[in-house]
Amino acid sequence: MKKPKSIIPEFMIKNPDDIFMFLMPLRLKLDYEDYGNSHFSVAVKNLTKNEFFTTELSPELFFTKFRFHQPYKRGKQYKQINNILKLSKKKFRINTQLPKAKYDTTLEKYMQDENDREIVQLLGWKRDNLEIAKKISCCVIEEENYNVVIPHYAIAIYYYYRTTVMREATLRCKLEDLYIAAHNDGDDASIIIPKYVTQAEAPFICRFATQEESLERFEAIGAFVPAYVKHIEQKRGTAPQDIPIKAKFPVEDTFFIEAKVHEFIYKGKKSFFVHELVNDNSEIGFKSLQVLREHKQSSIDIDGLENLPVVSKEIPQTTTEVLKAEGASKRKQHLTTQTRRRGCDSLSCVDISEDTVTTEGIDKLFKLYKEEMSHEVTDQSLTESSKSVEKRIRKTRISNEYERKQQEKKEYTHNFDEFHLYMNFLEGQEVIKNLVVSDNQKMEQVIDSFIDRENPKCSIEGRPRQYITAIFQYKQTYVGLLELENRSGSAASTWVISSKEPVTQELFDRFLHHYVDEDLYISDIKNKYEKNTHLKFSTKNHERGESLNEEDLMKWMVGMLCKCF
Repeated sequence: MKKPKSIIPEFMIKNPDDIFMFLMPLRLKLDYEDYGNSHFSVAVKNLTKNEFFTTELSPELFFTKFRFHQPYKRGKQYKQINNILKLSKKKFRINTQLPKAKYDTTLEKYMQDENDREIVQLLGWKRDNLEIAKKISCCVIEEENYNVVIPHYAIAIYYYYRTTVMREATLRCKLEDLYIAAHNDGDDASIIIPKYVTQAEAPFICRFATQEESLERFEAIGAFVPAYVKHIEQKRGTAPQDIPIKAKFPVEDTFFIEAKVHEFIYKGKKSFFVHELVNDNSEIGFKSLQVLREHKQSSIDIDGLENLPVVSKEIPQTTTEVLKAEGASKRKQHLTTQTRRRGCDSLSCVDISEDTVTTEGIDKLFKLYKEEMSHEVTDQSLTESSKSVEKRIRKTRISNEYERKQQEKKEYTHNFDEFHLYMNFLEGQEVIKNLVVSDNQKMEQVIDSFIDRENPKCSIEGRPRQYITAIFQYKQTYVGLLELENRSGSAASTWVISSKEPVTQELFDRFLHHYVDEDLYISDIKNKYEKNTHLKFSTKNHERGESLNEEDLMKWMVGMLCKCF
């Protein structure tokens, strides 16, 4: 197996001999096209040149790769230079049942002295970002002999931004993107996860999915983003480019945390500033967890889910070297940063097993979960596995997002399946050149002025009607095919457009305009182009039959080509 390349920020690649230090995140830089792709705006110091700047980086990198106030060269920790701040690892017993004044305060209230020394020290002794740093959100644990100042960004990184997919789901407020179904009775839990989610993420996702308190904390982060944007727009008239970083612990309880801290004195009292949470033993909510992960092949018997074997996860062989921020929301693209750290103490007594299950198997399990859900009470007292407080759990939870995606797959009718069979057949014919088939597209909704509602031609069952296009060359003729989503019970036919010039999307749009905006019948469109010597429009019915054999496919192709010039 090849050794993975290091993930290196671009500014380190461009300055390979310089030593850099990440100081602290200042704000969350918003991506208005997709909040899930938002990044931390991080203060950085070039120690070699004594220069300061801010850069945008994915939050999860500070869980998996980098640490604050430690020197790095070419993406690797550089140990030949001492840290500016003396950091140590400390263990604290904390109670997260805090009043709002302690849970959501700012650094300036617990670190600001006469000369702002403590906060300026966090910024590498540079005052450029001082006013922003003063307003960084934090919570404060006050003990008799000391205070612990925990910035919200440290909480967010450790609990919510462990990986790319967790960060995206948190900021989109879409936990259901991370699981298909989950069940938890307080002792035994199980979760079905899609293939882009790992076993390492599954316990924390199951906590959020099945514990109401944790889910509320998860959703609060995503809900804060649009709420704050709206507030600033109303106050200033323009949308903000960045917002404060906010997060709460996922549980209200008493537990231990382990953290990288530096010590300081504030108003005569010993205090600790938390740069990074490295471990905790907060209650996870179950004693065993079965993780079922979507895969091409199943490792389990769906009809008998007992004594399941542990399956080792696959590790990618290579990664790209230069780190650039890129979202993972596009179809068939999921560039992610995954956790490489050891598990936390919350999982030390949890027995975790992982197995794979096919999409067909998931559908069967999904039905079982739904049946279980219909016979239970959603809010249940969980006292046996809680350390100090009674918690609410939801024994079974299913993902509406999974149901929606499954429904989307069923939304196009049988004629699309047949059309793809025809296209696969054309692809293997030597006389057909440069065949290109599009993905499903949605028709634009047009209001019919006579009935004052959407034209029924461009919608099906209250949603946009879909269509597929294909283009190819046959001898000296350019051909475009358009397959409209078929209505149940009606005969399917393909639009055949032939031209002396290459067929483009604009040409397809023209014929859709005839059909919808001008409200022409198919026969009217045929007549419109009957005498056109450069452009011809016709239709070809699908072959009838329960299934299409090679003879049927050949008959359809010959009939379709006869419709051309």
